[in-house]
Amino acid sequence: METNQHIQIRQEKVNALRDMGINPFPNKFKPKHTCADLSKRFENDDKDTLENVTDSFTLAGRIMLLREFGKLAFFSLADASGRLQCSVSVDTTGKEQYDIFKKYVDMGDIIGVEGRMTRTQKGELTLAADRFEIINKSKRPLPDKFKGLSDTETRYRQRYVDLIMNDDVKETFKKRSQIVSAIREYMTEAGFMEVETPMLHHKASGAAARPFETYHNALSMEMKLRIAPELHLKRLVVGGFDRVFEINRNFRNEGVSVRHNPEFTMMEFYAAYWDYHDLMDFSAKLIEHCAIKAMGTTELTYGEHKVSLKAPFTKLSMKEALLTIGEVSEDDLVSIESMKAVAQKRGVQLSKWGDYGQCFLELFEELCEEKLIDPTFIYDYPTSTSPLSRPKDGAEEWTERAELFCVGRELGNLFSELNDPVDQANRFQDQIDQMDKGNDEAMAYDEDYVRALEYGMPYAGGMGIGIDRLVMLLTNQASIRDVILFPHLRPESGSEAASNGAVPTAETDAGNKLDTSNYKFVCVVNKKAETGAVINAAVKMAAGLGATFGGNLKTVTFKDASEAEHGNVPNVPVVVLKADNANKIRAVRALAEEEGVAYSDFNASMALGDATEQRKVLSALSDDDLDYQGICLFGPEDVVNQLTKKFSLYR
Repeated sequence: METNQHIQIRQEKVNALRDMGINPFPNKFKPKHTCADLSKRFENDDKDTLENVTDSFTLAGRIMLLREFGKLAFFSLADASGRLQCSVSVDTTGKEQYDIFKKYVDMGDIIGVEGRMTRTQKGELTLAADRFEIINKSKRPLPDKFKGLSDTETRYRQRYVDLIMNDDVKETFKKRSQIVSAIREYMTEAGFMEVETPMLHHKASGAAARPFETYHNALSMEMKLRIAPELHLKRLVVGGFDRVFEINRNFRNEGVSVRHNPEFTMMEFYAAYWDYHDLMDFSAKLIEHCAIKAMGTTELTYGEHKVSLKAPFTKLSMKEALLTIGEVSEDDLVSIESMKAVAQKRGVQLSKWGDYGQCFLELFEELCEEKLIDPTFIYDYPTSTSPLSRPKDGAEEWTERAELFCVGRELGNLFSELNDPVDQANRFQDQIDQMDKGNDEAMAYDEDYVRALEYGMPYAGGMGIGIDRLVMLLTNQASIRDVILFPHLRPESGSEAASNGAVPTAETDAGNKLDTSNYKFVCVVNKKAETGAVINAAVKMAAGLGATFGGNLKTVTFKDASEAEHGNVPNVPVVVLKADNANKIRAVRALAEEEGVAYSDFNASMALGDATEQRKVLSALSDDDLDYQGICLFGPEDVVNQLTKKFSLYR
């Protein structure tokens, strides 16, 4: 039966209840108990013991499972605390009420029940209701009870249904709340005062990121959603608040990925008379505290890794990390040229505009970051990449800055704060120079912050911790979208109906032109494949995407050496990159599906014989067995860049 038919049938039930004088949406029933309370209270009582319990109990919740047996019906009732089996029968409610239940109550409805506790013949604890009340007659049916809600995009778009159907999802967000509460508890006990600072800024500052821009109509001025609260918090330190922290949203107009959401939660804190060593020690104990409070242990599993969050954490200078983990030599780090040379040998690219410090940082990110599994502080960052950090005494090309990494990703950024107003002004100017060279994430010059420093700020340390990533780590979630209740997705509409979850096709977008002005076409090929096979794969993949986008992508038809015509080949610039092997391409394919980016892939079996033979071969293989020769991606430039940033040009 189609969903629309289900909706119509349920609406007819709503109308029938109203005709009978029964309000299908009342607001008078008051539950006095919860499923978890009753389950725990009577978990050890047998049927005979429960027969002597004369108290009546009231619950309210959603019907998740419903089984009817003639004059008796069992259902699983779910409230915020958990689930409990309930029953209604002719004997307990009377025939008239039971007939109403049987005829008008469906799975997914919210009802209130009142009755006594008992056990079934199979021994299951049950509330036998002698009274029930429909609290909300649901109009849409829940997903199939056996298949559940498994489609990833639907889960994110309809989080309300996801929470109804998947108890593990609900548990993740309960853990998130506990983690945030544990942070507040620890910070308050350490003498920090929680504050709130502006979300709307005149200038984007406090981090290297691209901001969202908006306009204040009343004041006739452009404004930006904050990328970080840092400079406002340090103004408070200038004003005499020695220890402050804030847990709130930041907004960065960057790519969306399994690790990034444009709107995310961060905790930043600042302490006068602390340096970066104090911050490292304190934050390790803070994270240990959160693990114990929320998870009950510091020994966790994340994906395939065992991770211990027992403080203290490992500390390595960035140079030590490059030498030991990145396996480069001292000579490789002598100059920009030597670093670019070793980067090329390793198959990675460094920024064309980068100075020595920028190249040093990028080399670390490419060669070391993903190998940092256990919690590790990487300290002593280049000054040119750390415009707000205090320089190291006697080595001013380096700063007292550190970042915390775990399971290959950054969890926090900290440093001894720069409090010399002249030096700070020069650093801001350096950022402006970088902006002029093409760094669109360089920081704006903030004159008022320099003025604040001129009044004098005690030496201090500050740190930002990504709450979303911390929750991902503690709850073993691979995607940031699984720890954000309502992650950002493209609008669900006719003009943006997705092919592969994202992009309009010729059929779904008829008469509705898609704006692809900010889209990028990238082809990633397996460098182990023969050149001829690569060219064949690239053309077929490109044609596949060309057909997918219909009139939204300019295409051409060309003839090969045998005069055979090939249509739908995109007539747009294509960046061709190389991957080390088929597994790398397989990983990009998975990420493209996750991010809703349109793609077309090609594997070796697609070059065999005709379509019948290809289908025969493919049916006998699993995805892990496929020898991927390439993948083409077409989507928003920032997203595609994020998915392919690890690959170098195919030459």
